[in-house]
Amino acid sequence: MLIVYVKPNFNLWVFIVASIAWITGWLLTFKRAKHKSWFFLSLFMPLLFIWMALHISFIQNWIVSTVSQKLSNGLKATVRIKHIDYVFFDKLNLNGLLVQDQKKDTLLYAGSAKVNITDWFFLKTKATLKYVSLTDATVNMHRTDSVWNYQFLIDYFGSAKKSTVKKDAIQFDIKILQLENIQFNKIDKWLGQNVIVAVKKLDLFADEISMSDKKFFINTLTLDKPEFSQFNYPGNIEKLNLPQDTTNPVSKPTALQWNNEGWIINVKKIHITNGIFKNEKQTDRPPYPGRFDGVHLQFSAINSDFNNLHFEKDTLTTNALLATNERSGFIVKKLEAQIKFTPEIMEFKNLTLATNKSKLGNYYAMHFKRFGRDMGDFLHSINLEANFINCIVMTWHFLHLTLKPGKGYLH
Repeated sequence: MLIVYVKPNFNLWVFIVASIAWITGWLLTFKRAKHKSWFFLSLFMPLLFIWMALHISFIQNWIVSTVSQKLSNGLKATVRIKHIDYVFFDKLNLNGLLVQDQKKDTLLYAGSAKVNITDWFFLKTKATLKYVSLTDATVNMHRTDSVWNYQFLIDYFGSAKKSTVKKDAIQFDIKILQLENIQFNKIDKWLGQNVIVAVKKLDLFADEISMSDKKFFINTLTLDKPEFSQFNYPGNIEKLNLPQDTTNPVSKPTALQWNNEGWIINVKKIHITNGIFKNEKQTDRPPYPGRFDGVHLQFSAINSDFNNLHFEKDTLTTNALLATNERSGFIVKKLEAQIKFTPEIMEFKNLTLATNKSKLGNYYAMHFKRFGRDMGDFLHSINLEANFINCIVMTWHFLHLTLKPGKGYLH
């Protein structure tokens, strides 16, 4: 009790006083004991028995099953773990985690999860997650009205008073993270937006990750077949002619839009293989065949390297080398540039862009007011700015190119 409960949850002086009281009581009992050896055995044997029992797989799974059943009853939703195996106090292997929502649809499924943490982490103020892996996991978030299917979890676990949160909570630092066959589905029929984020394999090697200091410093990040897909359509709130959701009011021009928490992210190297990016909007017509369609963007075969990526406040900068294909047949053979990305602009300096029809450089920028919304209406909502030097430009029949000295404007 002293080590597991008092030490990590109370101030150091509380632990010291409790320890002194426990030692004093133990010495008084020992002094009055007639058979000293039996006294030691009476203390040691139960502890040894409990320790050994908690390492037996059957006992471990019985405990987890009992806790899962209690959670299921409290949540009025299924929570189930197929198998668990842990070693005190540094390793955890979990298989078959299933969490259903209150309509019995799958909210979360994880095929396998492994954690290797600092030995005796609860005795330290900062612990290192040496290795974390997650395999065959799916998260399904959806709503048809203003309430998400996971709201019952927030209500259940958020019912505790804020005053019970400890100020001296343990801080965790992750070193190696590996994901395999992960998919996140966000189906928002209320506002009319579906988002899918998936990855076949992800390997992350970190220098420092600190939640308390809001630092995310990564050495290398490798992604195999990542996918980002966004589809916009008329939502139920629009069909009912209700006012838009005001729970997240529009930020002031001087306020941060993407990074209100003040995170600082540094990544030395990112490598992407066979990525997919889709941004589409529901229309009464199919995508234009064989030509660029601003409301049906689909880029595939994305292979890229990003070096020295830095994200601070609302600004992301990086040096990029990228190649990809668009659904229309537009091919980016090579895109190399210094990229700057903010809520108002995506800028490419020192640009070299080689496509299947053109070669451009050395400056290009896209201006917008809301990236996600405006990219779905590319032709009417995105303002393009370019400074082309010694370029070969072949325009498609629906584009008009106006050239001025040193600059070109696409309309």
